[in-house]
Amino acid sequence: MLFVMALKINLGCGRKYFPEWITAMSFPQVKADKYFNLNQPPYPWSQVARRILLDNVLEHLEDIPRIRKTASHLQTGGVVKIHVPYGKTDWALQDPTSPALFHEKSMNYFCDDDR
Repeated sequence: MLFVMALKINLGCGRKYFPEWITAMSFPQVKADKYFNLNQPPYPWSQVARRILLDNVLEHLEDIPRIRKTASHLQTGGVVKIHVPYGKTDWALQDPTSPALFHEKSMNYFCDDDR
Protein backbone atom coordinates (compact mmCIF):
# COMPACT_ATOMS: atom_id res chain seq x y z
CA MET A 1 0.00 0.00 0.00
CA LEU A 2 2.86 2.36 0.82
CA PHE A 3 4.33 2.06 -2.69
CA VAL A 4 1.03 2.88 -4.40
CA MET A 5 1.24 6.43 -3.03
CA ALA A 6 5.02 6.78 -3.41
CA LEU A 7 6.37 8.98 -6.13
CA LYS A 8 10.02 9.01 -5.04
CA ILE A 9 11.89 5.85 -4.06
CA ASN A 10 15.41 5.62 -2.64
CA LEU A 11 16.37 2.08 -3.59
CA GLY A 12 19.13 0.70 -1.38
CA CYS A 13 19.06 3.78 0.81
CA GLY A 14 21.86 2.73 3.14
CA ARG A 15 22.30 5.36 5.83
CA LYS A 16 20.71 8.05 3.63
CA TYR A 17 17.16 8.02 4.95
CA PHE A 18 15.13 10.81 3.35
CA PRO A 19 11.75 11.30 5.10
CA GLU A 20 10.11 12.61 1.93
CA TRP A 21 11.09 9.46 -0.01
CA ILE A 22 10.09 5.82 0.34
CA THR A 23 13.29 4.06 1.33
CA ALA A 24 13.99 0.41 0.52
CA MET A 25 16.72 -1.95 1.69
CA SER A 26 17.59 -5.63 1.51
CA PHE A 27 18.52 -6.00 5.19
CA PRO A 28 16.91 -4.67 8.37
CA GLN A 29 20.10 -3.40 10.03
CA VAL A 30 19.52 -0.05 8.32
CA LYS A 31 16.47 2.18 8.81
CA ALA A 32 14.12 1.93 5.82
CA ASP A 33 10.41 1.95 5.03
CA LYS A 34 10.39 -1.35 3.14
CA TYR A 35 12.68 -4.38 3.11
CA PHE A 36 12.92 -6.80 0.19
CA ASN A 37 15.62 -8.52 -1.82
CA LEU A 38 16.92 -5.91 -4.25
CA ASN A 39 18.37 -8.73 -6.38
CA GLN A 40 14.88 -10.05 -7.16
CA PRO A 41 13.00 -7.66 -9.44
CA PRO A 42 10.37 -6.72 -10.32
CA TYR A 43 10.15 -4.23 -7.51
CA PRO A 44 6.84 -3.59 -5.76
CA TRP A 45 5.99 -0.19 -7.20
CA SER A 46 5.39 -1.22 -10.83
CA GLN A 47 5.22 2.04 -12.76
CA VAL A 48 4.02 4.34 -9.93
CA ALA A 49 7.40 5.91 -9.11
CA ARG A 50 8.22 9.30 -10.54
CA ARG A 51 11.82 9.29 -9.31
CA ILE A 52 14.13 6.45 -8.32
CA LEU A 53 17.51 6.93 -6.69
CA LEU A 54 20.21 4.25 -6.59
CA ASP A 55 23.07 5.85 -4.66
CA ASN A 56 26.11 3.56 -4.41
CA VAL A 57 23.98 0.41 -4.58
CA LEU A 58 23.99 -0.72 -8.24
CA GLU A 59 27.57 -2.01 -7.98
CA HIS A 60 26.45 -4.41 -5.21
CA LEU A 61 23.60 -6.01 -7.17
CA GLU A 62 23.89 -9.24 -9.15
CA ASP A 63 22.09 -8.76 -12.47
CA ILE A 64 22.80 -5.15 -13.39
CA PRO A 65 21.12 -5.22 -16.84
CA ARG A 66 17.92 -6.64 -15.32
CA ILE A 67 18.00 -4.18 -12.39
CA ARG A 68 18.53 -1.23 -14.74
CA LYS A 69 15.65 -2.34 -16.95
CA THR A 70 13.34 -2.86 -13.96
CA ALA A 71 14.23 0.51 -12.44
CA SER A 72 13.43 2.26 -15.72
CA HIS A 73 9.78 1.12 -15.58
CA LEU A 74 8.26 4.16 -13.90
CA GLN A 75 5.70 6.87 -14.55
CA THR A 76 5.88 8.62 -17.89
CA GLY A 77 8.46 11.38 -17.58
CA GLY A 78 10.06 9.73 -14.54
CA VAL A 79 13.76 9.89 -13.75
CA VAL A 80 16.17 7.22 -12.51
CA LYS A 81 19.29 8.70 -10.93
CA ILE A 82 22.23 6.31 -10.44
CA HIS A 83 25.41 7.09 -8.52
CA VAL A 84 28.26 4.58 -8.58
CA PRO A 85 31.88 4.86 -7.47
CA TYR A 86 34.27 5.62 -10.29
CA GLY A 87 35.90 2.28 -11.11
CA LYS A 88 39.36 3.69 -11.74
CA THR A 89 39.78 4.98 -8.19
CA ASP A 90 41.20 3.39 -5.05
CA TRP A 91 37.86 4.01 -3.32
CA ALA A 92 36.04 1.77 -5.80
CA LEU A 93 38.76 -0.87 -5.81
CA GLN A 94 39.09 -1.12 -2.02
CA ASP A 95 35.49 -2.27 -1.41
CA PRO A 96 35.46 -6.10 -1.52
CA THR A 97 31.63 -6.11 -1.45
CA SER A 98 31.41 -4.35 -4.83
CA PRO A 99 31.65 -6.97 -7.56
CA ALA A 100 31.07 -4.44 -10.37
CA LEU A 101 33.18 -1.48 -11.42
CA PHE A 102 31.92 1.42 -13.53
CA HIS A 103 33.63 4.09 -15.57
CA GLU A 104 32.54 6.87 -17.91
CA LYS A 105 31.41 4.47 -20.67
CA SER A 106 29.78 1.71 -18.59
CA MET A 107 26.18 2.81 -19.17
CA ASN A 108 26.81 2.95 -22.92
CA TYR A 109 26.38 -0.84 -22.81
CA PHE A 110 22.64 -0.22 -22.51
CA CYS A 111 22.51 1.98 -25.62
CA ASP A 112 21.75 0.19 -28.89
CA ASP A 113 24.45 2.12 -30.78
CA ASP A 114 27.27 0.91 -28.51
CA ARG A 115 26.72 -2.85 -28.55
